Amino acid sequence: MSATERKFGYTKVLSEMGISHFPTEDDTDETSTLLIRTAMLPALVKSMPCKCCGKCSVTIRVVNCDLGMVCCLESVCTSCGEVNGSTKTSETIADSKSHVVVRSAVSATMDMGVGHAGLVKFCRYLDMPVMHHSTYHSHVKIITAASMQVANDVVCEAAETVRSVHRELDPSIDTSDVMDLTVSFDGSWMTRGHKSLYGIGCVVEVVTGLVIDFAIVSLYCHMCACAASRYGGKHTDDFRRWHRSHKDCNINYAGYSGGMEVEAAEILWTRSVEKHNFRYTTVLSDGDSRTYKRLCDLDVYDGVEITKE
Repeated sequence: MSATERKFGYTKVLSEMGISHFPTEDDTDETSTLLIRTAMLPALVKSMPCKCCGKCSVTIRVVNCDLGMVCCLESVCTSCGEVNGSTKTSETIADSKSHVVVRSAVSATMDMGVGHAGLVKFCRYLDMPVMHHSTYHSHVKIITAASMQVANDVVCEAAETVRSVHRELDPSIDTSDVMDLTVSFDGSWMTRGHKSLYGIGCVVEVVTGLVIDFAIVSLYCHMCACAASRYGGKHTDDFRRWHRSHKDCNINYAGYSGGMEVEAAEILWTRSVEKHNFRYTTVLSDGDSRTYKRLCDLDVYDGVEITKE
């Protein structure tokens, strides 16, 4: 079946479902579906009876849908037309102008790996207002930063647990000194084969089994890819000018996918003392000797030998 045939097939199915059009960012007609947080509804209920005529017959009018997936609702008296109350379809996040339903929708698409395109498809099938891509990516930055902070807090807490456990096993250990540890290290990739755009390396302390650090290696940045498409490639002057002001690039590696594990190990070993006051002096690893050889060549601990088991 060709792409055109599939599109016509989808159109037929959607017509049978009662969906006759796809909304865009500016499509706010009265037939659109809305996501409404139940916590926002009491504000409309409390607006009855009408403060002018005393009747309880009202209609809910949708106004101001310039907020992406969030709209304003007004309680309007059907008898006299008086606006008795209004509320948004979602509350805002504390200390932020962002709305809960918007942040939750972006988080869900990130978790599922479908991105803005997946959210657009979801909104169109439900005949909902579509979030603009720039708004989506601004939320992605916030969520990513918060997620990395939580992850860092978790591994720091794990490191403190490791230090406490070793102190219990050997009371002579001074927990304020640099501690030598036996760790397990391994890497993984987002996709199988040797063409993955993302890789990760993890250090696991062998006594407690806790992950005490990790590093993500990336060959891809979505913002760079979009800019390259917009400016005609990464080698154009327009792209270079844009890239000079691009502060949050996700690309931190320029090699081939198979070398991501080695790169991740270098990141983790070179920051272990600064981050946790640990030295990973004994490493349990698989048969791949490239990582171990790289660490030995770097001499990350200034003459302190790293052994492999």
